[in-house]
Amino acid sequence: MTDGAESRVAPNPRTLRTPQQPMAFTPDELLRGGGTVWLVFVLLLSALVIVSAVTSSVLNGADLTDLGPSLLIAPFVVAIFAGIPAGIVMVFGMLGVRPLATAMRRVRSIPVHLAMYTSLGLLIGALYLWVATGGNVLRVVDYLPWGLPFVSPALAATVAVPLGWWLTMRRARRDDARALRAVASSPRESDTASEEAGSDGPVR
Repeated sequence: MTDGAESRVAPNPRTLRTPQQPMAFTPDELLRGGGTVWLVFVLLLSALVIVSAVTSSVLNGADLTDLGPSLLIAPFVVAIFAGIPAGIVMVFGMLGVRPLATAMRRVRSIPVHLAMYTSLGLLIGALYLWVATGGNVLRVVDYLPWGLPFVSPALAATVAVPLGWWLTMRRARRDDARALRAVASSPRESDTASEEAGSDGPVR
């Protein structure tokens, strides 16, 4: 079956997704996915930095009230010093992910996609640690548990990539369902879609 034939049997004329290509995506959805991964990464990294600061203060017997201003500005600091480099990495990451995601567009299993994007997140985290430790990733144990902020970008990337994909996929499916309801509620549009499908003849 050709791609052209598959597009003609799409149940929803407003989306690229078909029964044969359930994980197809548009360029807009690719950009949305990259933006979602970036946002999740920044939020997770901010949370990890805050948790690390609070934990360190508690273990050292410090007064948590002194951390108030620092905790408030932590997300902004992370967005500037980590978010900007992460945004640059994300641009190149989307260029690399696009052919991989295109090759996976026929795979319906969500766990398979989650496994793939989790592996990608792990790879990004490992590359960060490799650069940060000068090529000696095993040195990372020297930074634990006090150096959680040092390893936090790797942890955040490992979670953000699959979680960002999942959130984007969920939104795309909601958009599909909304478009299908709109088509079903419009008899003229529904009849037109049926006539077009019938005029194409049987798909072989």
